[in-house]
Amino acid sequence: MEMTRRVMTNVAAPVGTRAPMGQFVRMREYPSAKFRDVTAPNADTLYTTAWLDVTKEPWIVSIPDMKGRFFLFPMLDGWTNVFQDPESARRARRRSSTPLRARAGRARCRRA
Repeated sequence: MEMTRRVMTNVAAPVGTRAPMGQFVRMREYPSAKFRDVTAPNADTLYTTAWLDVTKEPWIVSIPDMKGRFFLFPMLDGWTNVFQDPESARRARRRSSTPLRARAGRARCRRA
């Protein structure tokens, strides 16, 4: 996973499928067969990705009102284990969420 992070963040500004640490990149096209940043991306999914370093301070992330669109917001650790999916309990209503605070050393997110 460390090599994946290095590959995906080794740019000065968000471009294509890569962005610097702490910045979001939104894929505007479905991954092609040549996409190799991760081992097995879904071919029918538009991804938004960010690598957040929470060792020095927490990050507060909020999810906007999705207006009935389906979405996922899994948070993965350095070994690609999903440690939190903040919206799983509220997917039915899909409204904007309370900000979430991700902190170092915690295997969960806390409401801010």
